Amino acid sequence: MLYLSRAKINLGLYVTNKREDGFHDIQTIFCHIGLYDFIEIYRTDKDTNIFNSGREVGCSLENNLVYKAYLLLRDAYHLPNLKIYLYKYVPVGAGLGGGSANAALTLLLLNKLFNLNLSEEQLINFARMLGSDCAFFIKNNPVYAYEKGDKMEDIELNMQNYKLVVIKPDFEISTADAYKEVLIQSPPMDLKEIIKLPVEEWKDVLSNNFEDHMFKKYPALKKIKEILYTRGAVYASMTGSGSAIYGIFRKEDRINFQIRKCSLWKDVALSSFEKLIPKDIEK
Repeated sequence: MLYLSRAKINLGLYVTNKREDGFHDIQTIFCHIGLYDFIEIYRTDKDTNIFNSGREVGCSLENNLVYKAYLLLRDAYHLPNLKIYLYKYVPVGAGLGGGSANAALTLLLLNKLFNLNLSEEQLINFARMLGSDCAFFIKNNPVYAYEKGDKMEDIELNMQNYKLVVIKPDFEISTADAYKEVLIQSPPMDLKEIIKLPVEEWKDVLSNNFEDHMFKKYPALKKIKEILYTRGAVYASMTGSGSAIYGIFRKEDRINFQIRKCSLWKDVALSSFEKLIPKDIEK
């Protein structure tokens, strides 16, 4: 079976504090979208390994979040050796959470395949050990996330009348570099209240703290955002601290443009309203 690993976007992202432990406190809304990687898992008599196809992951086996997720549960529950096939479609360094989603799905699949009977909260605690945003991908609904991004409150967010365009230029942004000069700033009002406003009003009150300095360092990102608004987006933003920019369009809008030296995904579903146990697809 092929299992879908859903990417995400941030609806607003505010870095509110530099913590003593070296991390930052944030406030954001995490929302699943219809861009996917694919994962398959099989038992093996050989050493556990990950077979990557599609886009390059760009790290060693030991640093791969999927492998780290496996090790967490292997050590806790004496799991067997596995062959894990990872097809990467979601680009790395884009702020779409592809690696974190892969790690969280691995936890979910191992829990399912080996009947570990771990609760959602137990899985979230394992996910927190892997990365601040990994915990979100255990959930199947949009959340308001705070502190390091791993504390969450479920929210209602119905985006069925909208769709996404996601654009990524031909470069990545590392999380460490993005945080070096980030502006410390709180949202202008309660983020959970902002998100209740009509999407057409978000432009004036919902922002991503990374845009100020990232747009100066990478003018192409600012230009992409401007193009999205020119083409009819009702809201556009960076997602996370990566190089992808998304635009939210009305569902009936026709998207028929391209941007040189960029990957573009159009008519992407804002799938946050889908209540899914990890969806599987028969080969």
